Amino acid sequence: MKLKNKKILTSLLVSLGLLIPFSTISATTSVNSNAPKLDFFKNKSAEEIAKMEFFDARDYNLVTSVKHQGTESLCWAYTIASILETNMLKNNIGNYTKNSLDIDEHAIDYVSNSWNHNADKLNLNSDAQQWRGFFGEGNYLSHAFTGLMRNTSPIFQTNQTEFPKFDNPTIAKIKNAVKVNPTVEDIKLAIAKYGSVGFAYAFNAMNLHPNTIWYNEPNSSIVNKPADQKNIKNHASVIVGWDDNYYESNFGPERPTRRGGFIVKNSWGTKMHSQGYFILSYDSLDLIHEVMAVEVEKNDAYKNTYYYDTKNSFSLFATLDTKERTMANIFPVKKANDEVVEKLKSINFALRGLNITAEIKIYVKDSLMSNPEDGELKLTQTVQIPNSGEKGFYTIDLDKEIILNKGQYFSIIVDVTNEGEKNVDLVASGETREILSFYKYKNQWVNSKNGYVVFGIKAHTLEMPITELNKDIAADEGNNPISKQSNTSETKSNATLTSESQTNNSVKTGKQTNSNTTTNESLVTENNNSNNEKELEDVLINSKKPKTNKTNVILWSILGALVGISTFGMATFFIVKLMKKRVKK
Repeated sequence: MKLKNKKILTSLLVSLGLLIPFSTISATTSVNSNAPKLDFFKNKSAEEIAKMEFFDARDYNLVTSVKHQGTESLCWAYTIASILETNMLKNNIGNYTKNSLDIDEHAIDYVSNSWNHNADKLNLNSDAQQWRGFFGEGNYLSHAFTGLMRNTSPIFQTNQTEFPKFDNPTIAKIKNAVKVNPTVEDIKLAIAKYGSVGFAYAFNAMNLHPNTIWYNEPNSSIVNKPADQKNIKNHASVIVGWDDNYYESNFGPERPTRRGGFIVKNSWGTKMHSQGYFILSYDSLDLIHEVMAVEVEKNDAYKNTYYYDTKNSFSLFATLDTKERTMANIFPVKKANDEVVEKLKSINFALRGLNITAEIKIYVKDSLMSNPEDGELKLTQTVQIPNSGEKGFYTIDLDKEIILNKGQYFSIIVDVTNEGEKNVDLVASGETREILSFYKYKNQWVNSKNGYVVFGIKAHTLEMPITELNKDIAADEGNNPISKQSNTSETKSNATLTSESQTNNSVKTGKQTNSNTTTNESLVTENNNSNNEKELEDVLINSKKPKTNKTNVILWSILGALVGISTFGMATFFIVKLMKKRVKK
């Protein structure tokens, strides 16, 4: 009887097991427990996350390991590396994990503080090769980003052996870097949006003196600091989350007036604090001097960067007796030649102010421009910049690409307003460039060399073979039968863009006439007729494959169900038979 009972139990398990492989089709996947958990951010907005009582970016695999800066004064570089890593993981750039991503802090130090022969790849600035600082020295977060936003991207994986070479390919580019107001609400919102924030604050060895202790080692918590020490900005760390219910009693020796604190990642190794982390009380925000957030984009977003500002320090520029806030830079096209054109994809600039509206204009000319408007207007674009009021670096993707040819010059004009707020400040570098950087004063262009200022406007371009450009122009003109057939009005809209591209293209394609246009349309119609049958055949072939696969899945599912049902029926039969025998006994 025991043996028979075992057989019956086995048959029941087998019958249930048979239903799984035949009635369902599943793909075998390798789940990486260290990969970023991004579904949470797809289902919740940054505003919703910021309202949560507890958030820790580590719970979503967005924070890399705690590093040890050793004796180097590179806390700021370790901070920047960490917030770059977290944003890369949050935006899933490069398919990295928290264990495989490790940005080189020394590369950040090098790019921020000095320049080598590769610093200015477009050779626009003769003094860009000068030494800007010393390796391993301290730096302001915002000043560091002033250097990092230039074309030498600091986002390298580690294992650099020599500073001057940097042979490792970059893995991403910095898109935006913004200052955040040091309030609980604004810091939470920035963390929810970017993944983490870096901050500079007052932290030095004197804080551990018995009479001035504000750091509670057993509880890994920071509360307050003596008033005469609060103005010393001597360390930088990363905030990766918050806990609104962290008890006041956890802090000491003095207790804060309210619960809650920020979760801070330090750069002194895992033996310090609680595995390298501590809690900063919400009451201790007066210790914070600067908070920065960063957004990263893919490495292939652009190839070249045009810029004139070479100093890491910056000035806030504004005309005192007018409300004009217009800056501009003129650049010579450097990478285009007889075989290659450049495509202007995006621009970058720095501003300080609230509720900023920026109007961007792009002009192009075949020769040197006497002022930023001395050329053909190629683009006018208006953007809203919801800044916190602090300084920020912003990359704006242009609504359309601007073709730049060999020997041409182009200008970028940024006119900013912020109605209802204090005047916005333009961010500039304290240096000069002849006939290249301008501002407007009483509606007249003024060469900024007179004010010893260079505006930090940057241009991002990609390179493209002229042969590929001609193919794109042909497609825009309607030689693509699919796009022509699907939307005639769209083709007409593209034709306007094409005419601008042709005007800007140094390759002579000949002036189109009405007869040529008619001929092209006839060719399009003929191509459509000749390709209709083949296109229909391709659609049918492609549509048959999934149908066949679905049929197979259905057949196997039915077969699996039948086998499972029959097995289950046999097992039931034996159970009934066994029960009858027991009743007879």
